[in-house]
Amino acid sequence: QAASQAAGGVASTITDDHGRPIRLRRMPGHTVVGEMGFYRGVPRTANVIAEGPTVVYRLRQAAFDKMQAEDPGAAAALHKMIIRLLSDRLEFANREISALL
Repeated sequence: QAASQAAGGVASTITDDHGRPIRLRRMPGHTVVGEMGFYRGVPRTANVIAEGPTVVYRLRQAAFDKMQAEDPGAAAALHKMIIRLLSDRLEFANREISALL
């Protein structure tokens, strides 16, 4: 399930070998989480935890399939938004890696 966060803040975390959460990143409102697992159809690799009151919208696969069938324009706009988001995140990650070298 992909989720769009309308308000609040969330943190993505993974669990270490001892069962403790490790915070990877904090994300403010108006972002998308869970898109990688959603598009790839694989289990998620991180957890997302709300940091205070947060409004989240969830897109289930069935609703997404229905949107693609009934409103291809809306589905194309969603795909374009996700592509832009992933491109921005990749650029950010590349800058972080370059700074470490």
